[in-house]
Amino acid sequence: MSLLTEVETYVLSIIPSGPLKAEIAQRLEDVFAGKNADLEALMEWIKTRPILSPLTKGILGFVFTLTVPSERGLQRRRFVQNALNGNGDPNNMDKAVKLYKKLKREMTFHGAKEVALSYSTGALASCMGLIYNRMGTVTAEGALGLVCATCEQIADAQHRSHRQMATTTNPLIRHENRMVLASTTAKAMEQMAGSSEQAAEAMEVASQARQMVQAMRTVGTHPNSSTGLKDDLIENLQAYQNRMGVQLQRFK
Repeated sequence: MSLLTEVETYVLSIIPSGPLKAEIAQRLEDVFAGKNADLEALMEWIKTRPILSPLTKGILGFVFTLTVPSERGLQRRRFVQNALNGNGDPNNMDKAVKLYKKLKREMTFHGAKEVALSYSTGALASCMGLIYNRMGTVTAEGALGLVCATCEQIADAQHRSHRQMATTTNPLIRHENRMVLASTTAKAMEQMAGSSEQAAEAMEVASQARQMVQAMRTVGTHPNSSTGLKDDLIENLQAYQNRMGVQLQRFK
């Protein structure tokens, strides 16, 4: 796996699924392939995206600044600086300075990542802030290693949170989660179906599922009533895919 492929993997792992994730992936690919050199426009685009947390925007801004060739005097962006200040905690800043000194000695991407993984997310963000504000210089590989370590920590926390929800015994949360999953699966089916004639059936199934979820939410139903809803949808989707000669397992 190339270094930039690895960076793209880690950065995308912290972005919520949806159309925005696909857009960000495309921009990362373009930047890494040297097809997009307009850093100002990229930064403005990130700044105005909905859903993303300030820290995620800060990390994306940092990555683009590192990888897009730009004028040395280009103005630093406030939204990135604010996101990478370690919540203003002096403890984070102290640790960030120590980490920065270690990163200066690390010449490789993986070496920098290993060193960084032993620090808290706040300290890692502060260290990125030091580099972003030109208060410190490390190799591009070292800086990208720092980015990936930060993303790994954030993704670990998100995974723990998802796992807790998946294993919760609270029937109301499980019920709502099943309906949300069914609704997003239906939406994905509609997007995949496109405009082909054979797509009408898939669109109909998806539309019915969304209406059912809407009705269940409006009327209020027993928590067990949503069991199997998403599985039924996926079964319908796969039957449709088989007829179309398409094999996609992404909704499992």
